[in-house]
Amino acid sequence: MGVPLKWNRWATDEINTATMSATFWSTTSLQAIFWDAMRLLFYDEAGNPGLLYKGMIYPKAQEVMAWNSSVTYGFSDTNLVSMLQQGAFHYEAPIGITYSTKMPRLQFVHPDPAVDASYYGKASVPGHDIMFNPWVFLQKANELNWPKDATGVDRLKWKFASVILHEVMHNHGFSHPKPLNYAAQSCYACSLPFVAERAVAMASPYWAEFESYYTQGLWLVPGSQEVCGTY
Repeated sequence: MGVPLKWNRWATDEINTATMSATFWSTTSLQAIFWDAMRLLFYDEAGNPGLLYKGMIYPKAQEVMAWNSSVTYGFSDTNLVSMLQQGAFHYEAPIGITYSTKMPRLQFVHPDPAVDASYYGKASVPGHDIMFNPWVFLQKANELNWPKDATGVDRLKWKFASVILHEVMHNHGFSHPKPLNYAAQSCYACSLPFVAERAVAMASPYWAEFESYYTQGLWLVPGSQEVCGTY
């Protein structure tokens, strides 16, 4: 059994909070964009559901499954329903409750520049920590010449959200192989982390653009052939 990802069941560490609060795209801090990405997907601080809990991600995940001809890598239909329809996660302890192995909350941690420079994110498998690298998102947005206006901010929000849900799947024990391969029916594309990521991207108003980035390999981190540090 899992629980919905409510606003009080996750936190960012002090370094990431400080870094993202002091770093801007246009006039919007990355911290504000991050918060909006979490609101977009899960529950906001007022208890309003995001896309996952409104039932808007699961139909897109089913479209990804059809694109992959129902081939899967390391997950079942039951897993798909539990993760992407029900959003039943193991992040159980609200902030203020003592950590335990039974009831930890989701923690977003800062990147180690020595090992994480090539990744948008990385997660413990299974676990409760996600490394979130805001600098890589900024590098990619600049490389793709995203506008420094409200549209650019919105694109970043959706990209944040797709990577976050990808890494949440890793936290629940689901993996993908290396090397990266975005082609339909590849082991990578048929993994639950990628199904989740692509489903969020498909739900966005930028899907035509985002799909072209997948097709052309343009999501790769600048200077590398990587996107995710979890295998």
